[in-house]
Amino acid sequence: MSTSPLRRAVRPGVILPLLCLLYVLLSITTATTTAPLPNEAWFFSPAENLIRHGYMGTTNLVTQGTWMEGIEQRTYWVPPLHILAQAAWYWMVGAGLMQMRALSIAWGVLALVMAFRIGVRLGLGRFAALSGVALLATDFRWVLSGSMGRMDMMCAALGLAGIAAYLELRGGSLPAATVAAHALIAASCLTHPCGVVHGAALVVITLCLDRGRLNFGLIALATLPYCAALTAWGVYISRDPDGFLRQFRGNISGLASEAGRSTRFSGLLHPWDAFTSEIYSRYFAQFGTWGGGRVFGGLQMYVLGLYAAAIGAALFHRRLRATAAGRAMTAASVAVFCSFWLLDGSKASNYLPHVLPWLLLLAAFGLRRLAGGQTGLVGLLLAVAVAGEAAAFAGWVGKNTLQNETVAAVRYVQTHASAGEAIDGGAEYGFFADAPMTFTDDPRLGFLTGRRPDWILLSGWYGTWIEAMRKRDAAFDHYVAKLVDRDSREVFHAGRIKIYRVSSSEPPVLH
Repeated sequence: MSTSPLRRAVRPGVILPLLCLLYVLLSITTATTTAPLPNEAWFFSPAENLIRHGYMGTTNLVTQGTWMEGIEQRTYWVPPLHILAQAAWYWMVGAGLMQMRALSIAWGVLALVMAFRIGVRLGLGRFAALSGVALLATDFRWVLSGSMGRMDMMCAALGLAGIAAYLELRGGSLPAATVAAHALIAASCLTHPCGVVHGAALVVITLCLDRGRLNFGLIALATLPYCAALTAWGVYISRDPDGFLRQFRGNISGLASEAGRSTRFSGLLHPWDAFTSEIYSRYFAQFGTWGGGRVFGGLQMYVLGLYAAAIGAALFHRRLRATAAGRAMTAASVAVFCSFWLLDGSKASNYLPHVLPWLLLLAAFGLRRLAGGQTGLVGLLLAVAVAGEAAAFAGWVGKNTLQNETVAAVRYVQTHASAGEAIDGGAEYGFFADAPMTFTDDPRLGFLTGRRPDWILLSGWYGTWIEAMRKRDAAFDHYVAKLVDRDSREVFHAGRIKIYRVSSSEPPVLH
């Protein structure tokens, strides 16, 4: 039987590694030009303390009087697996911001490979699965999220690996597939609570493909990895149960609700509001504002429109609806989308790595439907998407916020601050500060501690958090009005970073 030129050209053993290499190159470029996030420093601290001092405390945050109090001794507000993975990584390669980001990039490679296997096993075909990986590997949001030192890419990679393991092994041994898949999902949950969403996708796929083969024995096997994971975490929790409850419960809505208007699970009470926020905040804003400004962001909106049309074409195509594997693909994709729509009130862009693999696999399948099966037109549509992504990268990388904002701000303070002066700013500045200069990460600016800073670095995060809290707390608003508005003067401005000198004699303002 003859094969078409397209099928002969689709060689996953060659194309997939090339796509992974492209992703790595894009990620390195992004990681070395993007300003660090505050929570990169927060998640770095317990891992560094673990390898250097033997305890998992977060020591670069001021927590006095807050729900995070006690985090200096034990970090409970996030699950521990990402911290442990970092510690092992730093033991091998050394500790630092770029090492932290390199770990996320490595997990991103695994996620791409697992997304390909899922696409093939769920009936999309090798061409669509590779096209989906191509869209992922060059997607600005996927690369940017994976270039940050957060735990999202590790969580997504483990979750996708669990689903891929189930699809690969179910034909030989359903019990083995069940244990392997849920062990990886349990590890994903121990990395970040978003692992639950991957678990939900696995359950949906299992019901679509193997509902008739399920029994109580298999269900019991599926629960074993979670029992083991909770037992292992429980040993650490048992050292300070009250601290765990305070931190973990506080983080459910803590920082998200303090800096924004919604709590984590507000979508359950207001589903329509949550849906509109999901579309505008999770997608429109990320494809527009994050797309590099008006011109590059406008190009990204065309990409979003193309993806939406392709996903619609895929969802209603009879090929997917006609097979159990295709129905599993669409059902899992809908389940993942709806989980974030209803359960994540923060609408944070950090969580896109959990959704994008499903959406872009569907989009890749739908592009061929939109093109009427014409290979040349499919290639043209892919080229349009990749060109839009290239524009976003050009706009973002060109800003080089790491050097032009973060490093520039640190160098300014190093040049002008005197020894012993108190500097309030995000913990992320500590990645670039030379000893003995230290930054105190206290967005309340001493409101609860009574410590008056001499210098204040207001980043985008600090500014957003402070403005939100000023509207909610009259006493805090009065405090900031006196400290910042009256007693401080702006002496430096770069991008979203402003530096204030809390004194009567200041150097001139720099821009």
